[in-house]
Amino acid sequence: MFKSVIFLFCGLVAGGSCVTFIDKSFQDGKSILLGISLALKCTSYFSCLDCKTARICKPDGLGKFQQVTTIPCPTDKPYCNEVSGTCSATPDVKCGAADATFICMGDGYFPDANCTNYHICTEFKAFKYHCAVKGENYDAEQRKCRAEAPCGTFDCKAAGQKVVHDYYPQYYGYCRGAALLPTVIDRCKGPYQMNVTSQLCEPICTTEGVLEDVEDCTKYFKCHKEMLPTGVKGQWNPVMLKDHLDCPENTAFDPKQFICVDIKKTKCNSKTKD
Repeated sequence: MFKSVIFLFCGLVAGGSCVTFIDKSFQDGKSILLGISLALKCTSYFSCLDCKTARICKPDGLGKFQQVTTIPCPTDKPYCNEVSGTCSATPDVKCGAADATFICMGDGYFPDANCTNYHICTEFKAFKYHCAVKGENYDAEQRKCRAEAPCGTFDCKAAGQKVVHDYYPQYYGYCRGAALLPTVIDRCKGPYQMNVTSQLCEPICTTEGVLEDVEDCTKYFKCHKEMLPTGVKGQWNPVMLKDHLDCPENTAFDPKQFICVDIKKTKCNSKTKD
C-alpha cells in the first residue's frame, strides 16, 4: 500500500559514510517527495528530518546538536517547514517546486495535462508534483499516484473553449488554441461536470441516485432511469431523467448523507429557502 522513494547520501555524516534515507508516501497519496533537505545533521533546536517529518534536537555540550526525537506530520498539516521546524498545511518549497505557470482558481488538487504530474493549490499558490514510481499515473478521484490509473489529458481543439478531462469529467481546461496546453485547469463544484455543449458546469446524471444542488442547499436533483418508446413498435430505449426537488421545510440537503436533514445541523442558510 505504501510506496517508497530511496535516496542515498554520501559524505553527509561523520566519516563520509553513506546514509540510506527511505521516504514513504502518505497512505492516502496526497503528496509525494520531490525534494529533501540535505541537513541530515541537527543544526538547530527545531528542524526537518525530511519533507514530512519534524524533529527536535538538543545541544550536546560540544557546540553542536543531537537529535532527541522525530515527529511525523499529521494529515491536516502534512508538510514540515524547514524555517520553523514545525508542521504546516503549506508545502515547503524543497518538497514541491512552486509552479508559477499553473493558475490556481481555488485551493485543492488538480490533474495536469501530463498524466504523471499533478498540482496542489494552497492559498492560491501552486505546487507541482510528479509520480515518482515508473508506470504510475495520477488518479484525480483518489488523489494519488496509482499503477491502475488511466492516462488522460485535456484535448484542446480550438481557442476560447473549455474541454473536459478524458477520464475525470469534473475537471476541465480552458484552451488558448488547438493542440496547445490549456491556460487554466479547474474543477466544477460538488458533483457537477463540465457540459462541453453549454460550456457550463452542470448536474449530469450518469447513474441513478441523487445529486447536490450547489446553488441552493435546500434543493437536490434525483436521477432515475425510465424506458421511453423509440417510435418503432415494440422498441424502447433506457433514458436517464433528472428531477429538481425541494427538501421539506426546515431541512437542507446533506451531500455526505445524500438526504435532507435538519437545516440547523448543516451550514445551509435558511433564508435561501424563501
